[in-house]
Amino acid sequence: MKTSKSLFLGLALLLATSAFAANKGSLTVQEPMTVNGTQLKPGDYKVQWDGNGPSVELSITQGKKVIA
Repeated sequence: MKTSKSLFLGLALLLATSAFAANKGSLTVQEPMTVNGTQLKPGDYKVQWDGNGPSVELSITQGKKVIA
């Protein structure tokens, strides 16, 4: 649970600091966690978001497969 809070805090910070940067990044999960009801296994993922403010839509992919 602590890792999930850290992940979301990190993503929020990433989104806030990248307002003028590209809308994608990478994420490394070191232990299993749940994001929006989907279990993420340890590994490397790509994140991409669209929009700004409270209407941001975030997708997490591994390879070509959308995970969450």
